[in-house]
Amino acid sequence: MTLTSALTMRERGVDETAARRILPLMPKLTRTTDGVSFRCPGCGDVHAVPTTGPSAWSWNGSLESPTLQPSLAVTSGHHASSWQLGDACWCGKDYGFSCYRCHSIVTDGRVHFCADSSHALAGQTVDLPEAE
Repeated sequence: MTLTSALTMRERGVDETAARRILPLMPKLTRTTDGVSFRCPGCGDVHAVPTTGPSAWSWNGSLESPTLQPSLAVTSGHHASSWQLGDACWCGKDYGFSCYRCHSIVTDGRVHFCADSSHALAGQTVDLPEAE
């Protein structure tokens, strides 16, 4: 069975769990030196999560259907905790990066974006994309 036929089955009403029994799961995380990483569908950046050492997140060990705890809050620019009123801001500048907050909870291969995220997926839950 090909991926195309599984998608067609899903479109015909076969639930995703049944389709996954037929097809092998694809990894959604990439291993790093001290943990795992994933391309965030909300902000577009790669989020690296330590799973070993003193600052380790809890991880269920699955690359295909990962759960990471606690939540992951990635901030940049005026959203960063070190930013203070009066500091220069990157918003609207052409520095190749921007000010943002991406706060997420990864559970069973899906990512829930908390409402305090500053991107368009705030408040939504979506599948993690396959690892690159």
